[in-house]
Amino acid sequence: YADLKSRRPGFTGAAKPDIAIPLYEHFCQKCRDEGFNVKTGVFGADMGTNYDMGTMVGYIYQYLELGQTGYAYAGSLLLFIIIMIITAINLRVSKKRVTY
Repeated sequence: YADLKSRRPGFTGAAKPDIAIPLYEHFCQKCRDEGFNVKTGVFGADMGTNYDMGTMVGYIYQYLELGQTGYAYAGSLLLFIIIMIITAINLRVSKKRVTY
């Protein structure tokens, strides 16, 4: 349950963990029974520093850790260009103007 009265959802009216966790686990198991690939985890758990995630940010951090700053810089520049292109497309397509 989430309260959607503002831009960010509020979960103050959600069930307490002793009720919500079994319901959540039951829902996940039912999805698995239907053939869905369900992955679960612990909210707020330590994720470690394994950057092998297949994303541009993971690529940048991986090369920074290896000391190969040239590759990290190239990845950062490419990511910046991609974000700017997406922003330009968004400005062209949308009727609203984005202000920063």
